[in-house]
Amino acid sequence: MELPRCDVCRESVPIAEGRLLLKEDDVDRYWSHQLEEEERTDRINGKEEPHRSRGLLVKRPPVEADAIPWRWGHERCLPESRYVVIAKRFENMGQLVDWTHQLLNDALFTKTNWRETLRRFYHLPAA
Repeated sequence: MELPRCDVCRESVPIAEGRLLLKEDDVDRYWSHQLEEEERTDRINGKEEPHRSRGLLVKRPPVEADAIPWRWGHERCLPESRYVVIAKRFENMGQLVDWTHQLLNDALFTKTNWRETLRRFYHLPAA
């Protein structure tokens, strides 16, 4: 596996320093956009009142929206985030399969561009 250059500084990234993450701003922007689209659709369809629980909308966003991008780079270059994968966890194909399987249990994961991200690391052609 040949590691891509850092998305921020464009320098090479040793695996010990590498991180993949979802920027929290990107995640927040994605969910806000989805909720706004659903509220707009509900208004158009005559469903004025969205379901709420503790003041939060509880509807699930549609699948067809743009994926949240994974960011790659040095730990020092990337922002703090609660959505982080340390590069040492996927330095070989077996670890990558295990990590992907773990991520599949997270609803947010299905809204990301994980497939395209893996292609960056393994230089696979687009499907």
